[in-house]
Amino acid sequence: MVAMLEVKDLSCGYGRTKVLEGVSFSLRRGELLGLIGPNGSGKTTLLRTISGYLPPLQGKVLLEGEDLGSIAPRDLSRKVAVVTQAPGGLPPFTVEEYVLLGRIPHWGRFKLIEDRADRRAAERAMALSGVLPLRERELRELSGGELQLVFLARALAQEPELLLLDEPTAHLDIGHQVQIMDLLLELRDGGLTLLLVLHDLNLASLYCERLALLHRGRLHLIGSPWEVLREEVIEEVYGARVAVDTSSHYPRPFLLPLPKGVRSP
Repeated sequence: MVAMLEVKDLSCGYGRTKVLEGVSFSLRRGELLGLIGPNGSGKTTLLRTISGYLPPLQGKVLLEGEDLGSIAPRDLSRKVAVVTQAPGGLPPFTVEEYVLLGRIPHWGRFKLIEDRADRRAAERAMALSGVLPLRERELRELSGGELQLVFLARALAQEPELLLLDEPTAHLDIGHQVQIMDLLLELRDGGLTLLLVLHDLNLASLYCERLALLHRGRLHLIGSPWEVLREEVIEEVYGARVAVDTSSHYPRPFLLPLPKGVRSP
């Protein structure tokens, strides 16, 4: 079976400056893969390259076996949607107007305004992400958690096959974090393929089937949470001492920071 996404010996960065080198992994359809690593390890750069925003410096990104560089931008935007962190300035749009922008990749050459099919798709996306009751509210009136759900709704309105998310739970309270991560699980169960950057290692452990750990410009380790989130690995990569609880109290490995002078149990 052809992988939904395949990254082959990828080097990427900005201009002549390499941020990542020799990265290879694949993502099967309907999988949720978490991208983790210290600040500056290249997580966002990798996401931008996979989305087609940055051209590879070396290697290939294949989408269902097809080289990303050979896919027309409009066709690519129908297959891949990206959810970034909240921008600094918000347009004076209502939630519904903003979500409808996700339909633009599906417009024909001479289409200038959304039709009934676009509105149905946007309504489905808003309902799925739980923001349908906010459809007439302006973006500037929303909380951070509500905005993140609206950004996700816009991406879902594109009806993509692959969804890329850059820290979708950053700066959110635990209620919105769980709401968003539970929604991502529902989307995965519905057949959507997801690749997301996460800083919270416990969220990554609980929700992701596999984790890809970046360190010093390379893919340091990829595997299940039990394979990646080990005490010696976290200390080597993050320079932090942690205790990893793999007892029956938690369904996945759970990390606890160890203050200086405290011994691991």
